[in-house]
Amino acid sequence: MNIERKLNQTATVWQNPVSDGWGSFTYDAPREVLARWDDTAVLFRDRATGSEVVSQSVVHVKTEEGIKEGDMIAYGDQTAFTNPYEIQAWVIKNVQNIPNLRATQSITRLLT
Repeated sequence: MNIERKLNQTATVWQNPVSDGWGSFTYDAPREVLARWDDTAVLFRDRATGSEVVSQSVVHVKTEEGIKEGDMIAYGDQTAFTNPYEIQAWVIKNVQNIPNLRATQSITRLLT
């Protein structure tokens, strides 16, 4: 089965955060990616702090997108916004690559 067929929604990603020196970050230009967005609460360990956190959403994307922890994501096409802080965007706190049972394909699970 082709996992990518399940990615029937879109999300906008802002990558490569750089501190602006005032407690905020600047990002590369936003880009739209295919995704499967679920507003589901999942308990996970935040790798940055080591504490247990409950996610706001679980988002699945193609592994090739190269999304990392610290990047930001929002539901739908939000590419008109160069600043993710202007809208409801979430910091990606956990990234997991998940292969299918035969290990012929994989998908990335993002927790916000």
